[in-house]
Amino acid sequence: GGVLAPRDPEIQIALGRAYLNLDKIPEAANAFDHAARISATPPVLNEIAYQLASRKIALDKAQQYATAAISATAEDLHGIDLAHADTNQIDESGRLGVYWDTLGWVYFQQGEAKKAEPYVRAAWLLNLSGESGDHLAQIYQRLGEKDRAIEMCALALATPDALPDTRARLTLLLGGNSRVDSLVAQAKPALEKLRVISVGKFNGHENARADFLVLLSHGGKMPRVDGVRFLTGDQSLGSYAERLRSLTFDAIFPDAPGGPGLQLIRRGTLACSAQTAACVFRLTLPAFSASSN
Repeated sequence: GGVLAPRDPEIQIALGRAYLNLDKIPEAANAFDHAARISATPPVLNEIAYQLASRKIALDKAQQYATAAISATAEDLHGIDLAHADTNQIDESGRLGVYWDTLGWVYFQQGEAKKAEPYVRAAWLLNLSGESGDHLAQIYQRLGEKDRAIEMCALALATPDALPDTRARLTLLLGGNSRVDSLVAQAKPALEKLRVISVGKFNGHENARADFLVLLSHGGKMPRVDGVRFLTGDQSLGSYAERLRSLTFDAIFPDAPGGPGLQLIRRGTLACSAQTAACVFRLTLPAFSASSN
């Protein structure tokens, strides 16, 4: 206690990480517990869960923390009124992906690759972060799906925040690095395709763009669109809200227990081209750094 234990969860987490690096496991666990008691917010709980998982220690506790981070966030995002949605709720929607990735990683470290897969895949499809892509590649590798692991490594390496480890992983999977660069080059358009949805015909004579918010909920296999809100851009595209309502979005919710009933917000840009006479909706990736460590 006293002056040396400031009531700042960030300091306690830093302390816990320092202890981990010194292999002082009980002291690390103690500092993390302290952080969780000071501030049991989802980012703090997630950070601790990820630190424990990445070192394969106290995995039961890590699972509790990661699950609590997801539940609290899902609670916050429940019954959103899209007309009054704020940037915090948009950010939280993206963080849900980070928390799914952490819970999946806890399962993976517990030797449950099959249980991990739906969470990490959902995290990947939501945030397209280099880290969740790397995790998903390791899951497929563990499940003996080598081709999928290779494909995921290449996609993860095509992200702006790719991890250096992923390149080494892909080189090992391929048994050499001669094909790495060409696979990553092929993965770039495939990665772009994961965030672009075709919206159909456009008969305008000028190119037009507008930003929209879309409220999605876990409605079985595919997400259900519960609402669309025009944000900024060409007013003429306001009428396209109805079209956005009928789009089929990728399965970004984990096909796992606790999934149904979840809601989240996605932001995207509707871009309509006079040349191609077509419109596409390009999803915006979360602004925060998706890396949890």
